[in-house]
Amino acid sequence: MKFEAHISWVPCLTLPAVTRFRHARELAALVTRWNAAGHLDKARSQLELASLFLEIAADSRYERVTPLAVRASGRTQWLLDTIDHIAQRTEEEISVADLAGRVHMGPDHFTRLFRAKMGLTPLLYLQRAKVEKAKMLLQQGLSCKQTSTELGYRSPAHFSHAFKRLTNTTPSQWVRTIREPA
Repeated sequence: MKFEAHISWVPCLTLPAVTRFRHARELAALVTRWNAAGHLDKARSQLELASLFLEIAADSRYERVTPLAVRASGRTQWLLDTIDHIAQRTEEEISVADLAGRVHMGPDHFTRLFRAKMGLTPLLYLQRAKVEKAKMLLQQGLSCKQTSTELGYRSPAHFSHAFKRLTNTTPSQWVRTIREPA
């Protein structure tokens, strides 16, 4: 199987056709996963894609069309670890200070780097992760009260408020819309 792609990763990287088998296979798998992914999986796929681009950029066998100082290889691992940590612990109350401490950064510096890489703050990402998990649990038939307990909210009202703030609908209204025939 031969897979070729012209990669342009603005603003710092443009590479000629990617023909190395391992890189091409990884790129094809990431694109396939991206197309089938939900919100959290898309964020993870995006980070994996960025890591793959950095790895390709560091590979001297590829010709660089624009210069790239490849100091950044391995620098996104903290972000992948953070996203995995959030995804595995949506039921816990996690603070930005806890996340920053896990990757040996100060909370302010961590927040700046996270926002630069992800386009949103760690707190908003945490809230979105909880809402995505809530949608999954509600779709499986859990009640709003059970879902709020499962996700570690202080009360069903607190859960409902957080859900509505991010989706512009209450959890019960959202459940009705997914269960109603079109």
